[in-house]
Amino acid sequence: MASDKVAAAGYIVTYFNDIESLTNAFSNYNNLIFELKNKYKDALENNTIEKLPDSDKTNLLTQVQNTRFWVTRTYVKTTALDSSIKELKIDKLKEKYKAVIDETVIINDKLEDYVIELNKVFVKGVVVDLIEKAGDVYSQLGGSYE
Repeated sequence: MASDKVAAAGYIVTYFNDIESLTNAFSNYNNLIFELKNKYKDALENNTIEKLPDSDKTNLLTQVQNTRFWVTRTYVKTTALDSSIKELKIDKLKEKYKAVIDETVIINDKLEDYVIELNKVFVKGVVVDLIEKAGDVYSQLGGSYE
């Protein structure tokens, strides 16, 4: 039984790390898009990258792949946890995932929506439960938790 709890806790920790990695990838992607838009003005209009020089196109596609990796990984883990943590409520997240995942160049606003919704889902579904459990553990150790 204790090993089950350790495994579950480990899964939640890696899930949190994945969310943090996605948030960082989003920030890097956001910075790159900002740089490219300033450098080439309307080169990214209509979700295309044809007007970019090869080096910037490669850089952008690498960042898109990295970001898509974290989007997929967090979505899979959230979906897996959905049946175990009733507070997750991932319907909005599913919509936002579908809006992001198939884009050649991820539209920044859609990515931001996904990242924010994922963080909300995590806070509502996992953090509240962890805080309650931490309070229980603290109380068992002789502390006062109210």
